[in-house]
Amino acid sequence: MERVQGDNLIGHGSILMAATMTANISNYLFHIFMSRYLGPSNYGILNSLLALFMIIAIPMTSIQTLVARYISKYLALNDIAKIIPFLAFTIRQVAILGISFFAIFLISLRTLSSYLNIDELAPVLITGVALFITMFLPIAQGLLQGAQRFWYLSASIAGGTVGRLAHRPGCRSAGAASARCVHRRDGSADAGCGPVGGPAPAAPARCRGGCLRVHRRRRAAAA
Repeated sequence: MERVQGDNLIGHGSILMAATMTANISNYLFHIFMSRYLGPSNYGILNSLLALFMIIAIPMTSIQTLVARYISKYLALNDIAKIIPFLAFTIRQVAILGISFFAIFLISLRTLSSYLNIDELAPVLITGVALFITMFLPIAQGLLQGAQRFWYLSASIAGGTVGRLAHRPGCRSAGAASARCVHRRDGSADAGCGPVGGPAPAAPARCRGGCLRVHRRRRAAAA
């Protein structure tokens, strides 16, 4: 019996360790690509938004521990009927917390954007929406952990980072091209907007519009 439990512990631990390592490597490769492609200022904006995301998202992992504890307890006692009401109660509480947080986030959206020196509100708003959705992820992961479904738990841990890395070509052709034209409130811009007097580079319409505004300010300053 002890031998079987020991084998399960080693096997499950190895699965989770492999998933965590895969996620870490994918994150590392993602940052290497984005730092080389976006340039210093836009990569700084990306890091600011990711830091804001992690500051709020990491404390939510305590929900995963709580859910895993109760799910494992109910399964051990064969009290399965309590699992669905417990999950429903947890989802309601997290939804109330998430809606309250998102309302505060929307109120302070312009203040956050100004403090982070980001001219466009859309990237900050998208970060808030992603945070709201991510608040429910620890519930699902806690359910998988408590039920000892470690293969699925590992897939959820590694899947997000690998999927983000796999979408690199799409990001390069659209999102990253638009991000290159993000300009700061002090009127400066990245090399993605081209030299003074030169044409704006080919990019999506809203990206071209941002570059044209930067070009007009540059010409006015030169005059």
